[in-house]
Amino acid sequence: MYHKMYRCTLAIFVLLIAVTSNAQTLFTYGKYSVSKAEFEQAFNKNPNTNTNRKQALQEYLELYINYKLKVQAAYDDSLDKAENYIYESENFRRQLAETAVNNEANIDALVKEAMQRSQSDVQVSQVFIEVAPGADTVAAYQKIQQAYKALQKGQSFTQVVQQFASSNTDKKSNGLLGWITAFTLPYEVENIIYKLKKNQFAAPYHSNMGYHIFYVNATRKALGKRVIEQLLFPFPPDANEMDKVQLVDKANAAYQELLKGTDIKAVGDKYLANATQLTVGVGQYDAAYEAKVFNLTVNGGYTTPFRTEFGWHILKVVLEEAPPSSNDDAKGMAEVRLAVEESDRLNQARNALVDKWLALCKYEQLKYNEKALYAFIDSVASRKNPNNVTGITAETPIFKFEKQTYAVENFAKFVDAVIASGGELSKQPYGKLLKEYLKLAVSDYYRRYIQEFNTSMAAQWKEFNDANLLFAIMEREVWGFANADSAGLAKYYEQHAAKYQWQPSVSVLLFTVSGKERADTVLNLIKAKPAQWRTIADSYGSFVFADSSRFEQTMLPTTQKIAFKKGVATQPEKMADGVNYSFLYITQEHPNVERKSFADARGAVVADYQIEVEKNWLLKLKQKYPVVVQQAVFNTIQ
Repeated sequence: MYHKMYRCTLAIFVLLIAVTSNAQTLFTYGKYSVSKAEFEQAFNKNPNTNTNRKQALQEYLELYINYKLKVQAAYDDSLDKAENYIYESENFRRQLAETAVNNEANIDALVKEAMQRSQSDVQVSQVFIEVAPGADTVAAYQKIQQAYKALQKGQSFTQVVQQFASSNTDKKSNGLLGWITAFTLPYEVENIIYKLKKNQFAAPYHSNMGYHIFYVNATRKALGKRVIEQLLFPFPPDANEMDKVQLVDKANAAYQELLKGTDIKAVGDKYLANATQLTVGVGQYDAAYEAKVFNLTVNGGYTTPFRTEFGWHILKVVLEEAPPSSNDDAKGMAEVRLAVEESDRLNQARNALVDKWLALCKYEQLKYNEKALYAFIDSVASRKNPNNVTGITAETPIFKFEKQTYAVENFAKFVDAVIASGGELSKQPYGKLLKEYLKLAVSDYYRRYIQEFNTSMAAQWKEFNDANLLFAIMEREVWGFANADSAGLAKYYEQHAAKYQWQPSVSVLLFTVSGKERADTVLNLIKAKPAQWRTIADSYGSFVFADSSRFEQTMLPTTQKIAFKKGVATQPEKMADGVNYSFLYITQEHPNVERKSFADARGAVVADYQIEVEKNWLLKLKQKYPVVVQQAVFNTIQ
């Protein structure tokens, strides 16, 4: 018993040491502190080429101290209140929030699922019992249940369609919907269909149009998409059958011109037809039209005119787009991810998170007169004066989260926007709209304060903000200041003049020329008349770029070995873009070591002066924020 207690006590003691060690302060700067854990995390995020880890840690400690001093100075100088900083910070926070919400909704799993489903097409039929908007659903429900029982007893799907389908069109087609693939139908329906095997039917499904029983006739390897050129001769709205038939003569005449190679747009303009290029995917258009498209070969020529309910069509397939093949297909994966983000499946996954978000955001429904609320909203929707409604006002709170309260007027604006949109939601009762508004409100609130619920996202946001502040204060205190301090630069140059020396060097003309043949021609012209190099270059316009400069012999921008003599030129070398060629021509020799003028040395002087300015600034920061390193804690970092 004693040994068990001893082991337990020892384990707790070791755990406490580990926790305390990670929570220990590594250094302080003024009234601020940095923990050992924060420093280790920062160190391990940055690549280190030094094989001596202890030395690398010591060097990084100095860098990290300087970093914290600079960022703190930026905060204390209120650079985080600058308009540009706030804009960039909020924009990045919104991006992080969207990514975090998508990750919570398991977008990667949705993308993987969509990729898998995109590999096959499914031919679907249905038994459909229509329910008119606002009509009673009892009779339709009873009928679909009868159809379902008939299928369960072994009656053929075709027979059931003929017996129960509410539409003669469905009966004529035996309920055939056609071929579908991922993203063709609403996600809820897609889920039902892709769980079925060939010759299987699903349980009844209730949509806003009625009741459905889906049935899988066949599956096939996915056909992907086709990019087509189309010439459409549309039927006028008031056209009779004779008008439609006669329109084919115009279509045939256009077809003959296309066979002669006339541009499709020119033919369309001539015959008042619609010339377009469009992408056709499975399940997007009429089944007969799609069959016509997918039976064509790429660049196999134009079809003869054929008729649909919309008019006479002439088609040609110009590109075949295969479905995304695997997780290694980067382009395909990106397209599928975008489709997931834009589809209803991601919204459904997000909606499943609403209850979790409500709890995190500390949702509280407040007391109000529900009848008065709906009367107030109805007055607003009817453009009547809502102030005549008793028991409630525009400012009456209806629910709240931890940091924000929502009033009647907020809900009224939402309802007004929904009604103005004219969508399906606009037909719903106010109670349903209030639930939708709550979902929208918590989704928006959670995104705005997501850094309080997601520590990883909060860390990324702070890292981004601190980096922006570092850049801003370095620009103000070091880079911009040093570059603009003419007196300081001149003084620094005079104090360190011996540092800025020309080693043996040459003055050269540098040329970038489009095309090898043109480059050879320009080179010969320069050799003949080097003093006229600017005129020669300008005569070629944008095809030739020329400049003059001085280079030390070891820094000459060429891979060719040449004599450093006046009049020597390199041969044109092909550049990385594969189009342009470069060469240089030496105009003057500088064989001796010489002091650089301030103009020649300015770039190096500015860089060196910035280092000195930064050192002096850091000395002031360390006086403002005295740094104390806990060496004992630092020594524990492995």
